[in-house]
Amino acid sequence: MSRVGVIFDRMKANIPRKRFLLLFALLMLALLLFAACASEEQELLWQTDLLSDRLVTEEVYEFHAVVYNADGSLCSLEVFCGGEALSGENGRYQAHLLPGENEIVLRAADHAVKEERSYLVTYRADLVIDTDCQTAMVINDKISFSAQAFFNDTPCALSVTHNGAPLQPTDGADYEATLSLGDNRFDFTARSGSHMVEKSVSLRYEGFTLISDLADSETNNAAFSFRAKARYGEEDCDLSVTCNGVAVTPVGNRYDLALNPGDNTVVIRAFSGAMEKYSRFTLRFLNAQPTLWASLNESAVYRSSFLSFDVKATDGLGGKLPPSALDFAIDYDASDGIEDFKPLVGLAQVWDDDVMTGFRLDLKKTLLSAAGRPVVLKITAETAVGSVSQSYRMVYEPAETGETIGEIVFSLEGFTVGKGFFIAPCLIPIREGQNFAALLTELLEAHGFSYHATGQVNEGFYLAAIGGLDLDGNAIPSPLWERLSGQGYERTLSPGGTLGEFDYGSGSGWMYAVNGIYKNYGFSDYYPQDGDVVRVQFTLALGADIGGGHALGGASDDWMSYHADYAPLLAALAKVEKANPSDDAVYRDVLAKTGVWDLPEATLTSLYDRLLAAYAAILS
Repeated sequence: MSRVGVIFDRMKANIPRKRFLLLFALLMLALLLFAACASEEQELLWQTDLLSDRLVTEEVYEFHAVVYNADGSLCSLEVFCGGEALSGENGRYQAHLLPGENEIVLRAADHAVKEERSYLVTYRADLVIDTDCQTAMVINDKISFSAQAFFNDTPCALSVTHNGAPLQPTDGADYEATLSLGDNRFDFTARSGSHMVEKSVSLRYEGFTLISDLADSETNNAAFSFRAKARYGEEDCDLSVTCNGVAVTPVGNRYDLALNPGDNTVVIRAFSGAMEKYSRFTLRFLNAQPTLWASLNESAVYRSSFLSFDVKATDGLGGKLPPSALDFAIDYDASDGIEDFKPLVGLAQVWDDDVMTGFRLDLKKTLLSAAGRPVVLKITAETAVGSVSQSYRMVYEPAETGETIGEIVFSLEGFTVGKGFFIAPCLIPIREGQNFAALLTELLEAHGFSYHATGQVNEGFYLAAIGGLDLDGNAIPSPLWERLSGQGYERTLSPGGTLGEFDYGSGSGWMYAVNGIYKNYGFSDYYPQDGDVVRVQFTLALGADIGGGHALGGASDDWMSYHADYAPLLAALAKVEKANPSDDAVYRDVLAKTGVWDLPEATLTSLYDRLLAAYAAILS
């Protein structure tokens, strides 16, 4: 039975009924009033921006907290952080947090009612710099290291300096610096908001010195020896040597190698702790004689004051020799039976690429004193294995400026775009002092064509485009298109009459060949000689589609294993054209069948034989 029930029974037993009812009514009213007052006292209104399990990154944590009674009046509030009482103003409090979890307790009291709330606030401000700069390898005076900064495990801003100079990351978090001899200081500064932390790393670098008689060289001996030692600072340090990736064991400071034919790579590495420096050398073992070829004719008579020619010299392994491996000499009297070679003067190098080297000889400057008599030009290529020479007997017969000195075979071709000859093979007179750029512009204008070029006729002439051409029905031949399709090329061009660089694709443009050889120098540097066969052709792929891939300065990248030489057939066609026979049916048929891209040599031979059979009197 409840306590109220016990009181009720006792009152009922000992008090008269009327008094009992009055007392009971008063008692119930008191109980109701008490319950109402108690209920009002327990209804407190809390207002605060505190939250439990909050992570903060500032040591001083500000928050708001007030408590109201049910009637809207402020309730008394005590605030504690870590057991220490906090004082506040207008409900604002500041707590100085300790690293880790901090308990903030709010205690409200009003008369007989008390209420308490607690909150856990975690203070964490871990700003760290992570770098391996102290232990990173130093290779060839350079140190590569990683460095990152984190604030509470999240990447944040980091600045790095080397001896006061800012460093920028090369890849993500990787840095690289070239060390100075002596002390090197790396400073790291990390920032996140109001937080900052700094770190410094000091490295001392003494530097390496390699002492060796090894150098890049050529040799004709498979057995090769050299000496090497190294120092770090003033002290001798460890050394390792590899040849073609295989470690070489020294005998004292001497290293003995067994070279393979061709290029051999020798690497010398010096070590001292985390410091390293290496040097790489190439030893070329040649086990065969060099080869030499020049675009000169034996017993030729030259009337032009300038002679352009090419030289292709290779070592015993087929590698191109540099121009410095070539020597030029001349015997000014080839008929006296005595060899008396002098250094050649008046020779200029006009181009050098991965295949051959182009030269221009000033015959007037070199041979005017020997005009009219035979001389011998000797070219020598020399390697470690030995040398090879080629001699060319020639005669220089001077001509007056503007005098006709012979004729060339000329053709303007659009085989790669299915247009045959724009100018059919013909014989063109050449004049003393006239370079090919000047002759070409005259020919184009004489045939009613316009042109766009850069540079000047006498220097740096580049043929960019030719206008006025018949381009109706142009199309890249199917075998060639199979190679070019999918590379951004157009199969056909709008027949607007202008053909030039980039028209069909990025490799399109005009090139020229002389006697079947694509020149690696410009139109202005070529001086035609009597009997030359000159073809100006349109290429779609930087010469690779016509057999002249090397002529733009790189190694040959011709797509076909062999591009047949059209020059003999073109020369025969030009002679027949000049003779103008009454029956030209065979000529016209052969001409039409010649203007096709990449004819096999057997086809060219067959066409030449047909022409010879029909016009023997002209071609004999």
